[in-house]
Amino acid sequence: MNYRTPALPGKIAIPEGIGQELTEREKLEKLAVQGVVGSLPERLVWAWLLRSGLMFSAQQSEFGGRRMQGGLILDFIVYGIAAYPVAIRVQGDYWHGPAAPGAPHRDDDSAARLRAGGYLVLDLWEGDVYAAALGEGIGLLVMRELAR
Repeated sequence: MNYRTPALPGKIAIPEGIGQELTEREKLEKLAVQGVVGSLPERLVWAWLLRSGLMFSAQQSEFGGRRMQGGLILDFIVYGIAAYPVAIRVQGDYWHGPAAPGAPHRDDDSAARLRAGGYLVLDLWEGDVYAAALGEGIGLLVMRELAR
């Protein structure tokens, strides 16, 4: 019989297939990296990067970071998937969507400065990351976006 978790003192092991189905959020949480700072879509991209074996840095300060006006924190800088470093910005609908005051202009400005600094800029939207994590995979989403 297969068990989800090993039997631990004070814990009851639940056999596979017994109990409620996982919610979509629970499935996404199981796919995401745990124990790092970031939103769920960021942690999903982080998990893909770890599995892919690509060299990357996370939460990288550029243009002075949060301490400087106009500075920013890049979600990820990925090396080896294009001729130039790829700045991946995981965009949440709440903070970066059209309803967020000034967000589209601010995001466009920072993307232009990153491109001038030698980065390829890739914006992955929250909903697309969720769909890819539960479906075709984040790697295919990234490659499709890079091909644009």
